[in-house]
This record gives sequence, C-alpha cells and structure tokens, in this order.
Amino acid sequence: MTMPYRIVIGKHLSYQETEQLKKEINAVFHVIDTVYNNWNRESELSKINRTPAGVAIPLSKKLCNFLEMVDNFYRISGGRFDPTLGPLKTLWLLHLKQHSIPNEQVWKSYYEHSGWKYIDLDIDNQILTKKHSDLQLDLCGAVKGFAVDCLLETCQSFCFNSYVEWGGEIKISGCHPSGRPWRIASSATSEIIELKNTAAATSGNYHQQWFVDGKIYTHILDPHTGKPLELHNYPIVSATVIHPSCAFADAMATVLMTFSTKTEALAWAKENHITVFINDNAS
Repeated sequence: MTMPYRIVIGKHLSYQETEQLKKEINAVFHVIDTVYNNWNRESELSKINRTPAGVAIPLSKKLCNFLEMVDNFYRISGGRFDPTLGPLKTLWLLHLKQHSIPNEQVWKSYYEHSGWKYIDLDIDNQILTKKHSDLQLDLCGAVKGFAVDCLLETCQSFCFNSYVEWGGEIKISGCHPSGRPWRIASSATSEIIELKNTAAATSGNYHQQWFVDGKIYTHILDPHTGKPLELHNYPIVSATVIHPSCAFADAMATVLMTFSTKTEALAWAKENHITVFINDNAS
C-alpha cells in the first residue's frame, strides 16, 4: 500500500494543528496496515489467512465491522465482489506477466478453494471460521476506499472543507477553499465531475494488460469464471462510482468492470441506485 496520498484542508492550520493532524493521519495508516493489510505478515488479516479451517477466529471490532460491510458488498454485487480470490489472482498475474496461461487444472484448483461462501462470519460474537484452510482474504478491493473514509473523518475535525485522495480514490466534504465545489476528472467520462460531501472511486484496465495467445487480458478477475477479464469479452475500460462511502465506491467500481456490456452495467447500477460513469470506448 505504498502509494502517495493527497490531503487539502480548507483553512490555514497552526503549527500545532498541523503536527497533530500528521499524527492522526499516521495513526489511520497504522490501523490500516496492522489490521487489514495482507502484505503485512503480522497484521490481523494475515494471521487469519494462516489459520486452518474449522478454527473459530476471534475478530477485533474494527475488522468485524469491515467484514460485515464486505459481506454486504458481496451480496449487493451478486458475488462479483469476492475478497477471497487473492491467491488465484496472484497465480494468473504471475503467468500473464510472463505471457503465459497457468495450467487449467492448477488454476481451477485455486478457484475451487476460493469463494466468500466458504467464510462463516458470526457478527454477533465477532468470530470468523474458514471452511477451507487454503482460503485467503485480500481486502485491497475496498480497504483503500475505507482508508480514505477514515482519513476524511480525521480531517473534518480540523476543517469541514477537506479533500482526501489516495491511489485515485477520493472523498471530499464542504467546498474548495476558493468557495467553489470540489471538481475531479475521471477516465470514465469526459465531463468534469463536481462533488459535494461524497466520494468517488475509479477502476480501469488500461494500465495492466497482457497479450497472450492472441488475446488481451487485464488484471481484474471475474469471480464468476475464475479467469482474468479478456478485453474482447469485457469492453468496459473504466468505471467511476459516486457514493457517500468511498469503501462502497471502491468495491463497486471494480464490480462494474466485470459486466460484459456497458448497457448491462448501467442497468445493474440503476437497479441498485448507484451513480456511475462508464467508458467502453464506444463513443
């Protein structure tokens, strides 16, 4: 998660306020790293990933609340958002970067041992139990947006007019220091998007593509097939979601990429009352 972030506060802060804000920002990132980061071997999430099947794992309140949110994302998306596909994605990317395809029996074995349905989450007692020992959780599909939610909440205690961006995920409150609305550009639309007390997250496939055996593959997996999106069958190149929760926007932006047509994606978004911008390079 070593990527730059940008924070704009809509007023001048004293030296003491600035130093306090820095401390609180670092505290947010510390929690993200020690609770939700599967790349940190000592994080709470990594310890869950190392725990065998059938063991009741006590969860911190923070992680339990987040996983409850993830469960909601899974249900809303009809399984298109699934944070258990990390090992399968790693396998595919390892091969795609070498311009090859993994052995079908191997990747299907990974796929068969993945799936949110193999997670037993007891919210009331804050306990998680895995049904497969090989099951691994990777929360990167929503945790960046969640971090932005937390960072903005921190900034608001110093000034309501605040802007936070981390890795392309954005959340704002109030207005720009000049008095105008906050404005952002997105690869999903030629329009300039004005935001007020909301978040925006964008997912795209234009940065990571590989040509293998006459097909162009991207880094995004379709949870319904266990395979990376092939550009010919998944023409959406970029999707932006506007929502009060940046975690929600983050997750749903990736979900939109897994639809086979822009029309289908827009219909799903409308059905779920989600504001979206989608680019399929068709116009």
